[in-house]
Amino acid sequence: MANAEELQAQGIQRFHQKDYEAAAELFRQAQVAYQEAGKPDMAAEMLTNIGLVHRALGEHDRAAALMQERARSL
Repeated sequence: MANAEELQAQGIQRFHQKDYEAAAELFRQAQVAYQEAGKPDMAAEMLTNIGLVHRALGEHDRAAALMQERARSL
């Protein structure tokens, strides 16, 4: 299984390829992996990345909600 950094890198790659659904799933997996590794700051960063995916999809309300969730998680 890939580690959090690898999942994040794969998510970024998919995001740049405009494969947004795959990117969001990889960022979610990275978020869990970062939480399990005791890195809450990086887990919060994955919420930002997922929010950017939703913004790219035009889902602005969902993107804003994720950004607010990120702010609460820090």
